[in-house]
Amino acid sequence: MHNLVTDGERTFDTQGMSLYKVQDDQLRHWILGLGTGDLHIATTGAETVKLDIRNIPFIDRKMPEIERLIAMRPDQRT
Repeated sequence: MHNLVTDGERTFDTQGMSLYKVQDDQLRHWILGLGTGDLHIATTGAETVKLDIRNIPFIDRKMPEIERLIAMRPDQRT
């Protein structure tokens, strides 16, 4: 996670990370947003962090790649 305002960075262990998309607002996501969606990420461990990333364009095409990257172990190469 990279914070643009404070220029800080954090990394998270993806073991046990929860990831799901939401496209519940028909007007905002399908009609006006042309297939956008919200991405919800929750980490596990000593400090639980919940991230909500809103209005990601073409989320259906991006989800398989995001899931693949989360499932990858650090010693695996792309």
